[in-house]
Amino acid sequence: MIQSIRSVFTVFIIGCALQLSAAETKLPSNFFSKKLPNGLEVLVIEDASVPLATIEICVRNGSYTEPPEFNGLSHLYEHMFFKANKDYPSQEQFLARVKELGVVFNGTTSNERVNYYVTLGNYNLKPGMEFINSAIRYPLFSKEEMKKENVVVDGEFQRN
Repeated sequence: MIQSIRSVFTVFIIGCALQLSAAETKLPSNFFSKKLPNGLEVLVIEDASVPLATIEICVRNGSYTEPPEFNGLSHLYEHMFFKANKDYPSQEQFLARVKELGVVFNGTTSNERVNYYVTLGNYNLKPGMEFINSAIRYPLFSKEEMKKENVVVDGEFQRN
């Protein structure tokens, strides 16, 4: 099924707070939902009207999971996943790959979830999935970048 979506707009959500299943909800014909053996929930939405793919990972995490001494950590991690990782070991290499793939990326943190997404041309779906996989599963959390992002996250916190 996933291989058949190379040329269509795709939203790929893993582990999101959505509890969709065919038994509970009648999904539109362009929606595909599956719970993997490891518990991850996958939702694919096909839309051939635009030549884009969005890959989004949504994690059930946020301030409600943080004790006071770790308040803000999920937001800091959100920032750090868009930094160096095992495949792109410097911020410069990470950003070069962003440019090469034509990626637009962002993330948001709320009380109950954190999401990360990349949008790119649908012809780059597979390398885009590999790109976000490295970002989410293998971040390096360098001390220098952590220090920089801590200031940024604190600034966002102070503004809110």
